[in-house]
Amino acid sequence: MATTVTVSVGGQNHTIGCGPGEEERVKELAEYLDSRTAELTASGAQPSYNRLLLMTALMIADDLANALDDVDRAREQVAAETGGTAAAPPPDRARMVRIAERLEAYADRLEAD
Repeated sequence: MATTVTVSVGGQNHTIGCGPGEEERVKELAEYLDSRTAELTASGAQPSYNRLLLMTALMIADDLANALDDVDRAREQVAAETGGTAAAPPPDRARMVRIAERLEAYADRLEAD
């Protein structure tokens, strides 16, 4: 049976469905998302809520891409040191750009409504 938790992100409350036992993880993730949105608004930026979430998502996507790059470099280094090969292909940057562009278009449509 699904449960719900209420979280606050960017000053707005949201009720989120999750599986039993996942409530704390959802709250932790929402707190992280809220802290990243605070980074943007602390700089004086006052975008619409949708744009704020989009910009935050892009910041987190950039962090993820950098982390994936670090993992790939570490795998390559281990492979070079052990004579093996890197296990995972590099992230598909073109796909990430297309996703970011779709998110931007979606945010623009939301703001226009």
